[in-house]
Amino acid sequence: MDQLSRLGIELGSVFFYLVSTGVLLAILTHYFYAPLMKIVDERREKIAGSIEESNRLRLEFEKTLQQAKEDRDASEERLRAELAGLKKFTEEERAKLIAEMEEARARMLQEAQEEINQKKKDLLKDAEKEVMSLMSKIILEIVQNKVPETLINQSIQDAWKQYSQ
Repeated sequence: MDQLSRLGIELGSVFFYLVSTGVLLAILTHYFYAPLMKIVDERREKIAGSIEESNRLRLEFEKTLQQAKEDRDASEERLRAELAGLKKFTEEERAKLIAEMEEARARMLQEAQEEINQKKKDLLKDAEKEVMSLMSKIILEIVQNKVPETLINQSIQDAWKQYSQ
């Protein structure tokens, strides 16, 4: 101990320093370190809670995103099916309309042909009447009223029927 005293270190002073350092550490621990550790622990718990919340939100978002993708895929499939149905319906209606148009065209052509035939018959009858009338006039003129007109008309009609067949 002498050696310590020669260095200027006294055992009582060392003990006093140790006790005062211990008391200082106890005071600092009680007033600063404990509250500081409490704040750090609260912050750590808050961060852990935030991480858990973010993980929960991420999982919920992924689930919502997956559901949205499934809904979109289902909607796309439904729309494809509707589109195919509409295309089929359109083709059927188009075929029906084409068939109706062809039928109407054929009917119109037949009606036109019948009308043409009727007009042709009417024209032939009119031409026949005119020819008969003209022939009657010519023959009457030739005979100069020596043969009765009814007999000439009857003869012309009989001859016409005979040669027109």
